[in-house]
Amino acid sequence: MRVLYLTYDGLTDPLGQSQILPYLVGLRGKLGEEFEPDIISFEKKYRYERQGNALREFLTTKGIRWYPQRFHDRPRVLAKVYDLWIFGQMASKKVEEVSYTAYHARSYVAGWIAHQISQRTGRPWIFDMRGFWADERRDNGLWPVSHPLYRRLYQLWKARERTMLESAAEIVVLTEAAKNTLEAWGVGSNRITVIPCAADFDSFSLPPPERIKARQTIRKALNIPFEGIVFVYSGSMGSHYAPEDVVKIMTAAYQLRKDVYFLLLTPHDTGSLQATLKSRGFPPSQYQALSVSHADIPLYLAAADIGVATVKPTFSKVASSFTKLAEYLAADLPVIATAIGDVEGLARQIPGIFPYRHPSEIPATVRKLLDFSLGGKAVLEVPLSVLSRPILGLEAALDRYQSIYERIRKRTG
Repeated sequence: MRVLYLTYDGLTDPLGQSQILPYLVGLRGKLGEEFEPDIISFEKKYRYERQGNALREFLTTKGIRWYPQRFHDRPRVLAKVYDLWIFGQMASKKVEEVSYTAYHARSYVAGWIAHQISQRTGRPWIFDMRGFWADERRDNGLWPVSHPLYRRLYQLWKARERTMLESAAEIVVLTEAAKNTLEAWGVGSNRITVIPCAADFDSFSLPPPERIKARQTIRKALNIPFEGIVFVYSGSMGSHYAPEDVVKIMTAAYQLRKDVYFLLLTPHDTGSLQATLKSRGFPPSQYQALSVSHADIPLYLAAADIGVATVKPTFSKVASSFTKLAEYLAADLPVIATAIGDVEGLARQIPGIFPYRHPSEIPATVRKLLDFSLGGKAVLEVPLSVLSRPILGLEAALDRYQSIYERIRKRTG
């Protein structure tokens, strides 16, 4: 199968490194020459300059063709219109050159391009919609309802969403809750596949000697005592990720134990978060904020004891799946997480996930989490990484994608 894979997210972005490349490389390895992807992505200049050449060489060794485009962000709205035009032009050019079996689009911008070329060529396309993108942008404040332009953009993309849901041969969502929502909208369940954000457990679950070494080395470098209890937050930290919940978690933990530390792995500025923690009595000496590469995250998770995953529980989050949840569990870390999407359902399957619905529940949840981390985890018959791998491991995700491609193959003859 020759497949045109379309993504507006960059392969050199952290998201591309964790949620695009592992799937495409994994499918190529699993299916071999039966799966030949051509990728069009949009890359940030500074990231592409640092990683582009090495990534291109890597993809070439895997038999994957890559056609990176320049991502534009200024002026804000016009840049997106221009990128969408470039996206359509490049996709049309490839379709004229190659007879693709199918098109695979990640999220809405790419999905609209795939829908259009599918209408022209008659080839099926996969709408890997992930979350409810237009609703996410409204919920996160990027498209405020009070602004006429963004209100119109929201209406435009919601209309396009309906069109794409009707025309796609296959639809991928991240949660069972999202699938239920789509079914309530009238989308047939036979076209919907749930694939939660997965992790490469082989990368995040370090062998014991490597884990101990990383734990000792990083804690020494960060001046964290070896016996201290380290909470870690990995990933983006904007207002919609509920930093106020992070503050509640860490202050609740500090009230219970004075030997807790907070390690924040993010490229974003966290000065306001640190100031708030300090004002609530959390010692600045027990707080560390770092920007690390995706490849180094497993080493830092090895230095931690507990994972933190927070977000504001808006409507769009019914369709969201924490990437960091799978990564924490792969590193054998119990997790406190906002009860979005399927988190509560996963907690019923996997011990070590401690969901909370409302911030008022955080102190009691933290107490349970600390009890588990300090005692209950030791009595598990198998590690958290082993328990969670069949559900959130990369292999499970690849199996589901393979099933989608097998249905596409049958459809195209």
